[in-house]
Amino acid sequence: KFTLKPDMLVEAAGRQSFVLDAKWKMIDEALMDKHYGLTQADFYQLFAYAHKYQGGKGDLALIYPRTERFARPLPPFQLGTGLKLWVLPFDLDAEEVIWPEEGSGSGFYL
Repeated sequence: KFTLKPDMLVEAAGRQSFVLDAKWKMIDEALMDKHYGLTQADFYQLFAYAHKYQGGKGDLALIYPRTERFARPLPPFQLGTGLKLWVLPFDLDAEEVIWPEEGSGSGFYL
């Protein structure tokens, strides 16, 4: 009945796969002390995906709609040795994910 399947799984030959999962909640960069409005359940979900699809290592991303209060990627969250969770905005008008800049935490880049 229940499947452990992310919204997107990107696999490239010779490279580690990574999981992307989209959410339709609003988050707020100003709420850093309250985890930006992110939920623990979302972190558990992505942690489980990392173990099923990536052997517990690599990069994962939660994607939320871009707003005035969430316009750039958040610093990555360390979920364990070799496992990073990125939180990225999706610009609905431009229909694109806003990726982290090179050097912003040794994350993934397409």
